[in-house]
Amino acid sequence: MKSLHKKIFFLFSITLIIGSNSIGQKKILTAAEKSFAKGEYYTAAKYYEKYLDELEISLQNANAPYSVNRLKGEKGFVNFKKRNSILYKIADCYRLHNNYASAKTYYEELVELGDDTTLPLTRYYYAVCLTALDQPAQAEKQLKQFLKFNGEDDAYGEKAKEQLKLVQSYILQKKNGSPKYKVTKLTTIATTKGSTYAPAIYKNGFAFTGTVFDSVAFKAQKNPYKNQLFTASNLNATKESFASIKFDSSANTSYNYAAATFTADSSTMYFTQWHLKDTVKVAAIYVSKIHNGRWSYPEKLNEQINVPNYNSQDPFITKDGKYLYYSSNRPGGLGQYDIWVAPLTDFSTATSSVNLGTAVNTAEDERAPYYHAFSKSLIFASKGLSGFGGFDLFKSKGQFIHWEKPINLGYPINSTRDDIYFCSPNTYMPTKDALISSDRSSDCCLELFKIDQSADKKYVKGTVVECETNSPLQGAVVSLKNNLTNKVDRQVITGASGSYSFQLIDNTPITISIAINKGYDTIPPILMPAILSDSIYTDSIKLAQVCLLKKQVEEPVEVEVDSAKVAVDILKGKALPINFEYERFDLLPASIPALDAFVAILQKDPNKKMEIGGHTDGKGAVDYNLSLSIKRSQACFDYFIKKGIDPARLTIRAYGKCCPLVPETIDGKDNPAARFENRRVECKLIF
Repeated sequence: MKSLHKKIFFLFSITLIIGSNSIGQKKILTAAEKSFAKGEYYTAAKYYEKYLDELEISLQNANAPYSVNRLKGEKGFVNFKKRNSILYKIADCYRLHNNYASAKTYYEELVELGDDTTLPLTRYYYAVCLTALDQPAQAEKQLKQFLKFNGEDDAYGEKAKEQLKLVQSYILQKKNGSPKYKVTKLTTIATTKGSTYAPAIYKNGFAFTGTVFDSVAFKAQKNPYKNQLFTASNLNATKESFASIKFDSSANTSYNYAAATFTADSSTMYFTQWHLKDTVKVAAIYVSKIHNGRWSYPEKLNEQINVPNYNSQDPFITKDGKYLYYSSNRPGGLGQYDIWVAPLTDFSTATSSVNLGTAVNTAEDERAPYYHAFSKSLIFASKGLSGFGGFDLFKSKGQFIHWEKPINLGYPINSTRDDIYFCSPNTYMPTKDALISSDRSSDCCLELFKIDQSADKKYVKGTVVECETNSPLQGAVVSLKNNLTNKVDRQVITGASGSYSFQLIDNTPITISIAINKGYDTIPPILMPAILSDSIYTDSIKLAQVCLLKKQVEEPVEVEVDSAKVAVDILKGKALPINFEYERFDLLPASIPALDAFVAILQKDPNKKMEIGGHTDGKGAVDYNLSLSIKRSQACFDYFIKKGIDPARLTIRAYGKCCPLVPETIDGKDNPAARFENRRVECKLIF
């Protein structure tokens, strides 16, 4: 009986120990979860680690020596599932804090336990950490295992496939060297004991942000490092020749100034101004104008951009000065920092701000937007898209809020460290001679790097045939004109096969003209925009087969326009689309009234000319869509010729999938009606 009382008392003591410890553990767990929710991942990781240690110690002590009380599937009183979930949270905290080495240790422990069911994303994030730690071969192995166990159909299956493709490309290019890009550090561009980052084109040189040492702040026992804006005349400028951007003397010199962007005439500058308030960063976007060599007092942009109690930063102003892209953690986003765009009514006033949506933004950080106008490419940094580690640079085609799926710019532009901020001095090729920021060769700080891009080896190929028999036409003269110089660069004469081929230089826009002196009608020039491809290898752009009609005279036909409104819209300059079925280029009956309306107007006024622009939807490769858009333009052109319109009054343009009218997905789901609307030819009158 006495022995039984002792056991009861001992068990009662255990209960008290567990109860008191559980109260402390609960507080620690609550603190961890609150820190995680606020994005304080390092603090959360330490709380989770303490919680796990306290839990295991208390339960191990309480359980000895009564191992008979251990439950099946548990170590002591510690439930394996609960323990593993805490390990997973710790790993996530370190990963989100960019401490990939610590995160790898915890993910690795979970992977070795072999439980791919309870925490299915463990292996995926383990691979992400391995990639960031420059262990691509091991990452490749883990991604293959992840796809084997979890399948490829869900969102993370798609992400894993993207990551695997990226890793395999990284392995190949790192082994053999990139055939297209070389990235070199600007060794002369450096400031005292700090970072150089956020390059921007300014006049004939560039501007950048640099960290400088402030001896006055140091003596006052304040943070002695501040961010300031500088300009340099060229890439070889030395520290002695930098020019510090000076503001009106009343400006607050204790603030940090960073990430400037300039209007095309370099008269207006947008930038981030920030300071620490109780160790918390407070950032907003400001504007300043140059006057007599000095910048005006910084003016804070309105609340459409700078939402109170939230940060806005990394501005980029478009060439026309109409839109300001920026990143912000303001409400209404998808996660942490998202990219937004604001139309400006004047240099300092925005009427609204629009989130760029799920095509660009993720639940993690998207930063430092840059828009390349000619290629219609948004280049930005992301932590949430598939990358090599930290921030990677991505490119998405589109404009305003309609964007294609982003493409990782790949190795060596991206590294396993942070690669962020981008600017380009090249009008036609965004990555040629571009500048980026990266900490790939530093233990602490961002530095400036230049991208050297080799000339693209791209070809335009096609065939000339006789329309009625479809047989090759020999002796056709095919000319290639450089649209920048407005001169014919090269000419070829087709042989027995009727084929021709031109190697292109870079991404210069071109015009192709085809003529033959054998009793055939001529066709209008084929205008092609710059052929922009994301492939790092040789590209062949195969154009549609061009057929020439034998000369024939057809009397002009008076056409009665079905709808007066159609003609009115045309005369007002509205581009009326003619739509097509998927992968087809034959005219639909519904398009005939619009075509006939154009015929009637062209017949009435012989001085008017017309541009016939072919478009496709977003599916398919670049070369295929360019070819298909020419076929659609050719179908309309042939219709007009048969109606008696002089071919010299008509010009064909090939746009491919570059310019959608409407987004082709809604909440990630395909929108067939929108794709039909984008498959079109636009006929525009030239007055």
